[in-house]
Amino acid sequence: MSVPAVDIPIQFNRVNPFGIQSNEQFTTLPAATAYALCPTAVIGQILQVVTDNPLDPIRNYQIQRDKSLKLLEFTGGAGDATGVEMGGSFTVTNPLGIAEGTVISSTDDVFGVLKGILNPLVPPTYVAPTLSLAGSTPLAVEYGASISPTLTPTWTQNNGGALSRYQLFRGAAQIFDGATATPHADTPFSITANTTYHARADFAIGAILDDSDGNPDATGRIAAGYIESGDVTYVVHRRSFFGRITNNTLATAALWLGAANTGTIRALVGGALNPASGTKLTMTFQPGDYGGVFAYPASLPAPASIMSRNFPVNMIGAFTESSKMVEGDNESTAVAYRVFCMINSAPFTSEDQYTLTIG
Repeated sequence: MSVPAVDIPIQFNRVNPFGIQSNEQFTTLPAATAYALCPTAVIGQILQVVTDNPLDPIRNYQIQRDKSLKLLEFTGGAGDATGVEMGGSFTVTNPLGIAEGTVISSTDDVFGVLKGILNPLVPPTYVAPTLSLAGSTPLAVEYGASISPTLTPTWTQNNGGALSRYQLFRGAAQIFDGATATPHADTPFSITANTTYHARADFAIGAILDDSDGNPDATGRIAAGYIESGDVTYVVHRRSFFGRITNNTLATAALWLGAANTGTIRALVGGALNPASGTKLTMTFQPGDYGGVFAYPASLPAPASIMSRNFPVNMIGAFTESSKMVEGDNESTAVAYRVFCMINSAPFTSEDQYTLTIG
């Protein structure tokens, strides 16, 4: 029997009996083979054959050009294209989940091609470990203050391996070395310079993750290594001082300033860290007060003004200025301060407020 030179048409994903009753199936493979040799059989036609295997009750065959039958490995019933060949080859030029330039051959499985387009393989995303560090107590401190900060790490393993070593440093000096990232309190010390802490975490190689098909993919796997935290820096500052004079034992500003020293000035109850140009120092006088004192580091400019709340004039002329050496906290190294003092011959009779603005 001669076979017509007809190309296989588009592969069918359903039974297409071409003259056979749509509800008819072949009960044996020989019967289907005999039909394939009939003139009415069409190349590319898919035939169903009933089997006596309860795990594989129906098998699907496709009529080939030589009129033989090819078993199609259907795995999901009607509509499954597994095992159906493409029937022709082409090169991907507009990729949807398949890399551009990939050649699809005539023998590639239709199901695999469609899956690559509609459900492309997604590789795993590996996230490296992270380490951060936080310090207790305010990071701005007075020069000479005694501090014992607690440094608290936050270690997140992500897709790296387990933490194997944690180290904490003050500057270049190691102050803690352990197997776990735990808070650590530094030994108390008097701070006279900006002081920086940082941490380091060593970790093992991370696990291999699966891609979207559930297969291991080590591309991007986190290698064993270490990471370092950002810096936590304690910054030292000088402070300003101000306070009321509640008696006239020293009747003039000159007498008060002549007797003043580090202890006198540091005993003033008002003030703040890190005064700067433009900083405002505000002191409230009560009835019975005789005057007050402002003091701040001499490295800053002279006052732009000292204004009274009750009298809208610049009161700077009422103050006498002197230079004094004032120690830092805990009797640490002294530096020059500008000190401004006002003592009235009579006390305030009502509340007033003076604001000094550093120039």
